[in-house]
Amino acid sequence: MNNKLKYLIFVSALSFALYSCGSSEEATVDEEPGWILNPSSEFSDSMYLMAVGSGEDLQSAQNNALANLSGRFLSVIEAEQNLYEENVREIADDGDATETFTSQMVNTTNIEVGQDLENTEFLDSHFSQREDVYYVLAALNRQETRRLLASEMQRNNDQINRRHDAFEESGEIHRKLGYAIRNENLIFANMELLRQKEILSNTPVDDSPYQYGDKLSQYENFLDETTFQSESNAHSSINSAVSDHLNRNGFSLSEDQGAIIVEIDEQINETNLDRDDAEFVDWHLQIDFYSQSSSGRHHLETLAFNGRSGALSVVEAENRARRDMVSQLNDEFTNFLQTEIFQ
Repeated sequence: MNNKLKYLIFVSALSFALYSCGSSEEATVDEEPGWILNPSSEFSDSMYLMAVGSGEDLQSAQNNALANLSGRFLSVIEAEQNLYEENVREIADDGDATETFTSQMVNTTNIEVGQDLENTEFLDSHFSQREDVYYVLAALNRQETRRLLASEMQRNNDQINRRHDAFEESGEIHRKLGYAIRNENLIFANMELLRQKEILSNTPVDDSPYQYGDKLSQYENFLDETTFQSESNAHSSINSAVSDHLNRNGFSLSEDQGAIIVEIDEQINETNLDRDDAEFVDWHLQIDFYSQSSSGRHHLETLAFNGRSGALSVVEAENRARRDMVSQLNDEFTNFLQTEIFQ
């Protein structure tokens, strides 16, 4: 199963809650300091990740410095990810087993974890009379950031362990799916946080509390074995749309017996609006999800849409109705799976 349903991990450029510790709101106007061109010439690069910003006023310069700092941090992460991907491709050539595992690792490089870091500060500022420009030096405290990352990773780890216990104890297929999918994403998030922490440390960190290989294998096996069974009286275009959405989320839909039953019902009825220039149909699409077990079939949730579509002929109106149904599925199907089925 290549691409499991991914619960949204909030993705964004790093946002910084600004705390200008020990900085002055008034910029110096003396001789231009060396940190403008080389911050590490005056401040410790091992203590801070730094970036300079400029602007026509002090506030603009501070904002630009923070934006540059955020961009620098993300570019450091990206450079590390690119190097990592190159390394795993070399390793992957040695055998299929390694290639399968490293491919999963490479896929996680698309994940960024949004954070509010309350440990940025302005180390210095300067007004250049010659250029009529303000300069500000913003910094991210490496040690404090590592501490925040470690705290977040521990919270994630606690949640992973609690959810894993629930996964093993649950006898309901759809709930086990939810636990497995959510934990997969939280594990990938922690792996990314661990790499960020290593980059800030410039040295390897203790990853012994974050060994998830056995859990991931267990989730992979369970998800691979979970199949979706189709029971449909809908048009082939509707069936294909439902199947495509499940495929995108890592699941296959077939008429063979499965653990999750997807019952698709389509209804289209001509309606008379006394219009000479167009024909109209009212339509209804309903998709019911059931879990299948030795004790029988149990209804989970229903996804339903209603609408009216028109065209020059009834046949064209019916075709448009099905296109409208597919459009609704495109807008809501994945979110429905996340919030209603795999809750």
